[in-house]
Amino acid sequence: MSLQTPGHASRVVLAQNIDQSISLVNDTQGFIKSFKPYVEEELPTAYNGKNNERNREDAPPDVPLLIGAHARYRQEEICRYSEKLKIKRPWPVVKFQKGVIRTIYPDCAITIIRDPDKSFNVLSRTQIPLIAGWALTIHRSQGMTLGPYQVDLTNAFEASQVYVALSRARSLDSLEFVVLPKRIHKYGNPEVIKFMREKLGYRYP
Repeated sequence: MSLQTPGHASRVVLAQNIDQSISLVNDTQGFIKSFKPYVEEELPTAYNGKNNERNREDAPPDVPLLIGAHARYRQEEICRYSEKLKIKRPWPVVKFQKGVIRTIYPDCAITIIRDPDKSFNVLSRTQIPLIAGWALTIHRSQGMTLGPYQVDLTNAFEASQVYVALSRARSLDSLEFVVLPKRIHKYGNPEVIKFMREKLGYRYP
């Protein structure tokens, strides 16, 4: 198995909630500063509920803690994933918004598939929870809340596309237009246009 990694200063988007107390949540943007070497003892470790301690006694205190019913399984899958990598420094160190710097380790996401006979299967996927962030399609950004970003609407062909692109912003200050739609008059909501014309005297193209 081989892994292609982005270079330093690559822009990335976090694809997982890591620590809400410092705003490291899904869709948070950042830049890769460096890469950290693989050290088995620093991999995410399962929570030992009985002793209120980590599952591995050799795990440093800042190592991500895995909790929940399948924590041990997730730990094993993360170890298996990490051992297969052929890169000596695989873990990206990312500087996020507000200056937060964090090493991003692999995570194992689990889905339980239950059968009619009450048995179940575990479907899991292990990956580093980052995606490339220099550019996103409108479709890919749906559901995200983004920090500062630019919008290119050159090829937009539906009003809903424009809505999705603009509504990703946390505020107007974080939104910048690069190119407007070629036929901008097509993408306004008819009811809003009518209201603005009648009540505000707005002249829409």
